[in-house]
Amino acid sequence: MLALCRAEPAGASTAALCHRVECCHPELFTFVADPAAPPTHNAAERAPQPLVVVRKVSGGTRSPRGSRIRAGSTTNLRDFAASEGIDLDGADAESMHD
Repeated sequence: MLALCRAEPAGASTAALCHRVECCHPELFTFVADPAAPPTHNAAERAPQPLVVVRKVSGGTRSPRGSRIRAGSTTNLRDFAASEGIDLDGADAESMHD
């Protein structure tokens, strides 16, 4: 793959792809060297996203402004929780009141 990229790329998009391959080459095949590393990121994509779950349960917001406020406040809350070592995804209602 690197040999193909090091040859003269045919166009701008091919050159951009080759640049990304050269930059990320060590990470591209981690799963080959480490059997414990998954070859895909399906688990992350299939995990429920907290904001999506809230939107589906609550029915969403009524305006684009409401969506931006919800997204911003969720980001701020998750950043704060991460800085304090709080796992919002694994927390239950009882532990959040302590």
